[in-house]
Amino acid sequence: RASREAIEQFIADTPTGVHPDLDKARRGRADAAAALEVLREALAKSQATYDGVVAEKRRIEAQLDKAQRDLTASADAENDSADGEPQGVSVEQVRERRRELEDELVELQAQRDTVNKGLTELASIDIRPLAVLLDAINEPGPVEYVPSERAHELADEFVDLTHRIGDLEKNLSEEGLDSGSAMRRLEEAKREVAAAQKAMERPVYTDDDIAELEAAHEEVLDAERKVSGLRKKAGEKALEEARAAEQVILDRIGFPTYASYVMGSSLMGIDAAAEARLEKAQHTLQAAQQHWNRVAQVIETNPEYRELLNRLEEVLLEATDLLGADPEDLEGALRAREVPKREVTEEELNEALAYQLEL
Repeated sequence: RASREAIEQFIADTPTGVHPDLDKARRGRADAAAALEVLREALAKSQATYDGVVAEKRRIEAQLDKAQRDLTASADAENDSADGEPQGVSVEQVRERRRELEDELVELQAQRDTVNKGLTELASIDIRPLAVLLDAINEPGPVEYVPSERAHELADEFVDLTHRIGDLEKNLSEEGLDSGSAMRRLEEAKREVAAAQKAMERPVYTDDDIAELEAAHEEVLDAERKVSGLRKKAGEKALEEARAAEQVILDRIGFPTYASYVMGSSLMGIDAAAEARLEKAQHTLQAAQQHWNRVAQVIETNPEYRELLNRLEEVLLEATDLLGADPEDLEGALRAREVPKREVTEEELNEALAYQLEL
């Protein structure tokens, strides 16, 4: 069994993200430590408050005892003054002092009652909310998933926007100015230009490619020599496989056949058909771009259309960010999106614990 020191060293040496369970345990330990620190601070604060209240009670009781003694002495002095007014103190002065002492006594008794009430409240604090909060921090319940409210809102808005744009597109399509077909036409033209340009590129290959092709061609020649006699069918199969392997290499380095490789046709000049294809593709792209420019101008001059398209783009961006992907069935993915049910977080529990301890 591993020692505590070995376990602590393993935890310290293991970076975050390697073991999800270990990361979760780390967070739990950190949260528990935070809760414990809150408890310690609250305990020290409560102890200081309690000690201060007790000291205040003792001070008030001492003042109360003194006031009672002074009041008794004042009564004796009043009697003495009534008999002969000794030491130049009149009866009225003694009575005034007695009234002051009586008022002070009443005030001290009220302070004592307030302190006793505070001590009673401290002693009667219900710690059950603290226990519940600590249990929730240390042993959180299982995560429950529910449909994402925001995802459903985005799905509804996506459907509404596509329908409204579709209605506008339907009217524009009659004039050949809908953005959907214009964009598809433009993208297809761009792909054709890229393919035509690639067809005109000079093959790029290495000495290893040539060695591999020569070896594959030798396999083809050897298989051709063996296509005869009783094993003709087996030989034909071997020849077919050898030619297929050779063709894979030819396609990779840019030659249609082995003969073209030997003749070096791809290096001697530009294929006229490929050149014509590229020229045609470029003209098609130019026409598609001009058509798209006309469609874009229609969009710019139609505030409703432009606003709908802008909002649709915002919805698509938010939906993609929410889902973490760009699914083909966006509406279905949004409606199937689930999120953890809103629970009180551990940070909120710690804050609630601190608040309860301050009550």
